[in-house]
Amino acid sequence: LLSEMFRQPSFPADEFAKLQREEIAARESKRTDPEAIARLAVRRHGNPYRAGDPRYVPTVEESVGYVRAATVDDLKRFHQTFVGGTGEIALVGDFDPAEIRAVLEKEFGTWPKA
Repeated sequence: LLSEMFRQPSFPADEFAKLQREEIAARESKRTDPEAIARLAVRRHGNPYRAGDPRYVPTVEESVGYVRAATVDDLKRFHQTFVGGTGEIALVGDFDPAEIRAVLEKEFGTWPKA
C-alpha cells in the first residue's frame, strides 16, 4: 500500500478541494485569534525579508491566497519533483530482515531518486 501511495498517487480532485477548504478555514481563523496574531507579528518582525525570499513570513491574507491559488496540478508537479526513491524505514517487532529487504527492494528498488 505504501509503495502504491508513493509511486502511483491518485490526487483525487474532490479530496484536494476538501483539504484546501479546511486549510483556508484554519488560516482564516488566525485573523481573530489573539495568540496567533501575536505569534505572527513576532515572526514577521524577526524575519524582515521581502516576499519571494524563503525566509519571508506571509500575512494571513497572503497565506490564504497561496492556498486558494494551489491546484491539483501543482501538487502533482511537487510530487514528481521532490518525492523520490531515497528514504529510511524503521521496523519494530518480530520479522525476518531478509524477507523485509526483499519486499522493499521489489517495491522501491527501481524507484528513481527525485
